[in-house]
Formats: sequence, C-alpha cells, structure tokens
Amino acid sequence: MMPEGKGEARDMFVKNLKHYHCVPDNVTAGQIQRVFVKWAREHPEKLREPAAKLAQKAFAKAWPCKL
Repeated sequence: MMPEGKGEARDMFVKNLKHYHCVPDNVTAGQIQRVFVKWAREHPEKLREPAAKLAQKAFAKAWPCKL
C-alpha cells in the first residue's frame, strides 16, 4: 500500500516513481491510486501479472515522458 499524505514516505515513493515515469511534482497519493485502479479496471485480463509490472504500465500510460 502506498503511503498517505505528504510525509517523508510519500515523498520517497513519488521520487522512486519519478525515476521511471514522468510523474508531476504535485501528484497526490490519491491520484496515484486512482490511476492504477482505472488502468486495472480497463485491463482485467492482465491482473494475473505481477503488481509492479501492472503499476509500471498504468503510470507510463498516465504520465508518459516526452523526450
């Protein structure tokens, strides 16, 4: 489960996300959760894959990096 609020644990979680995805600086824990849940509902056939892999797919779709 992801840390709630704006504390140190949440900041570290977002920092780690930003290492792999172009997540906005002001993203909230609730937004991250909603992105993942929405993606999972749209792709129920993939829910047998590891959660980390699914999260990467969801976040890459929500926050694609523009090079």
